[in-house]
Amino acid sequence: MASRPTRAAILGAALLLAGCASADPRFGPRLGEHQIGPMRVVILDDRRVDLACQVRRPAPGQRYEGCWVPSERTIISRNDIGVLLHELKHALDPEWTH
Repeated sequence: MASRPTRAAILGAALLLAGCASADPRFGPRLGEHQIGPMRVVILDDRRVDLACQVRRPAPGQRYEGCWVPSERTIISRNDIGVLLHELKHALDPEWTH
């Protein structure tokens, strides 16, 4: 589990990655791969997120908007700050459920 300073650094980096986010997708996280400390963040277009998450965390009948893949220390998210922060919560607090 990450220490408080590490969590703060990761959260700060995620917010910088997101920029000035709003409901307008033009202001969401940039598409592509980003490294935040030991974590990789992959932002994909909406069509590709579900496929990428289904390959890593199969859940027939579920449509993914994002996922946390602990074995790869990777967040996969669509271009949406809410989804990115949701997956970041999973990454930083493994016991958190919804």
